[in-house]
Amino acid sequence: MKIPVKLIDFDTILVESGQKVDQKTPFYKAKGTKTVTIPLAELLHFEPTKIFHALKKLVGDTVKKGDLLAEHKKTLSTRQYFSEFDGTILEIDHVGGGIKLEIVDDNENIVYCFFNGEIDTVHDDHVELKVQRAERFSAKQLNNQTGGAVFYLEDPTTLDEEYIADRLIVLKNEIDPMTQAKIEALGAKGYITGAPYDFKTTIQTIVIPEEKDMSRIQETKHSHMLVNPDEDVVYFYTA
Repeated sequence: MKIPVKLIDFDTILVESGQKVDQKTPFYKAKGTKTVTIPLAELLHFEPTKIFHALKKLVGDTVKKGDLLAEHKKTLSTRQYFSEFDGTILEIDHVGGGIKLEIVDDNENIVYCFFNGEIDTVHDDHVELKVQRAERFSAKQLNNQTGGAVFYLEDPTTLDEEYIADRLIVLKNEIDPMTQAKIEALGAKGYITGAPYDFKTTIQTIVIPEEKDMSRIQETKHSHMLVNPDEDVVYFYTA
């Protein structure tokens, strides 16, 4: 059985066909962003409130390294600032006389696999994960691409960090606030429920709307699951 895994905002794929992977395996490199502040008034010696007179770019404009960002003309001289970065102008500070620029972070971030199995095929925008068995279900509230080991909660009185930490918790019934607090303190990654239970949480909650699907999930008790948010589906599988 093969499961498609989307590649999102990636720079370099770090897995290859035939490779066995788990959640300690680097999946791909992704370039992030960071914000830099450029104190133009200080650099070009003008009053901060006059920044709009000096600026050559506006909020939202794309900036290339070497572009003229600001210019301050005086009677006998002209001061100019040329960008040191590629980026986008996020904010203009008319009080401090500076701008905030969003730039690409040169430190590449490693995204680790959130699944277990064997890489079957690597495509331009996704990889195919080979597993022993898998089932596909419709789901709601798929905010993030995620996955990992699953724990089926049947007896809330027997919670243990070994079974909760970094796992997605399948809830058979709605839990009380004390149980919820303990589950989240132990490091659960998220909840999988058969209904949108009325409790507030800071971790992801995935809803399986069909009762028969939730019953099937509880019956088969696959060891892992994987979310494909673009398709509104989840895969429960045994690696």
